[in-house]
Amino acid sequence: MVEAVQDGNGPALAEDAGGYVELLRDHIEKEDQVLFPMAKSVLDHAAVARLRTGFAVVEHRDLGVGSRQLYEQLARELAAGGACPPQG
Repeated sequence: MVEAVQDGNGPALAEDAGGYVELLRDHIEKEDQVLFPMAKSVLDHAAVARLRTGFAVVEHRDLGVGSRQLYEQLARELAAGGACPPQG
């Protein structure tokens, strides 16, 4: 993808970006269908609370307050604009 950007090769960039989108969709599907259900079955409420606290600390310290909400809004806008059409 970097090479396509550097070369100004729009069609190659579009193809590479499409492949990356597919990779991310596959990854997210595995998280949703396998990892998260598995974690839910083995983690108790206290462990989940500790994870949430840890994620909040990292977000605040490393990304800045409200960064997650900004990225979530960006994702919604991109999806609404057709930048990432639904799979299927």
